[in-house]
Amino acid sequence: MLNILVCDDNQGWRDDLCEWIKDAVPAAETLNIEVIACGDYVQARRLLDSRPWQLLITDICGLTTPPGASLPEPDRMGSVLAQQALAKSVPTFVVSIAKHTNKELDALANAAAAGRFRAFDKSTFNLSEFQQAVASLLFGPAPSSKPPRLGPAHNSKQVFVCHGRNLVAVAQLNKFLSYVGLEPTTFRERLPEQQSSFALDVVKKSMADAAAVIVLFTPDDTAQQRQASEPPDTSLPKAKSRQQPRANVLFEAGLALGIDDSRTILVAMGMGGQEVTTLLSNLGGRQPVELTNELEGRRALRARLHHLQCPVSQQNLELGDRALAGDFELPFR
Repeated sequence: MLNILVCDDNQGWRDDLCEWIKDAVPAAETLNIEVIACGDYVQARRLLDSRPWQLLITDICGLTTPPGASLPEPDRMGSVLAQQALAKSVPTFVVSIAKHTNKELDALANAAAAGRFRAFDKSTFNLSEFQQAVASLLFGPAPSSKPPRLGPAHNSKQVFVCHGRNLVAVAQLNKFLSYVGLEPTTFRERLPEQQSSFALDVVKKSMADAAAVIVLFTPDDTAQQRQASEPPDTSLPKAKSRQQPRANVLFEAGLALGIDDSRTILVAMGMGGQEVTTLLSNLGGRQPVELTNELEGRRALRARLHHLQCPVSQQNLELGDRALAGDFELPFR
């Protein structure tokens, strides 16, 4: 389930925003996208804390306040709500009258991670830009209008998977992709077809041939930042080690995004999406899909593949069935 929260005290804007979001994602019901609207800050805050959200859309001014509620800035509670959402790493769009809210917008933009915040001015509202921003946030950039960079063996069902050392994780992801009707392939499978080629050329051709590229991040390596000073400054806290994907996976992620970012899906298994965005700070707001044995990540991945026009099955599949659709905890037991 992909959840979008819309907050505005104006009923007309609230209704319009919900409709525009659904128009931006025509298959919203099929893709399990739920849009919830409210005009009350207290209710909005309660909703914000109740579940994971993929996007908050809020006005700055005028969210209604229940009688008797003591709030710090009753006429600016949308700004407070946006700050709270960004603190939870929830991407946030503000739709407000800019000339009344410039100060708040600047503060929010400075506080947000790259790509996590957008502002839209109600007085000059551009519907097409807004809808493109919603679709891009949920599914990545729209497929380019330029001629696609596809090889002669292009197959709309083929998905090229870049991965690290955890081959059990790869097998479970491939099981999921096969279950939804696609044909996963990996470097090891493509190498015999191109034995005379360099490894990098095999990867590049495989990416070009596939309808989608999935970069699978698993915690394969342990890394630690070096002390900047020599000899080490003992007054500084000791650098913490962290788990991260193999260096070749990080390289292939950049390569895939460079070849065609609109067809690249980042997937995290065994590590959180926030860990990936912290590790790769230049993703421009692109949110990795977190694959677990919960339905949310499975549906999100199918939705992104569908958005890329891969012919995923739209039947009532048992996406949560680990035997049929992959067990994403098995690789880490």
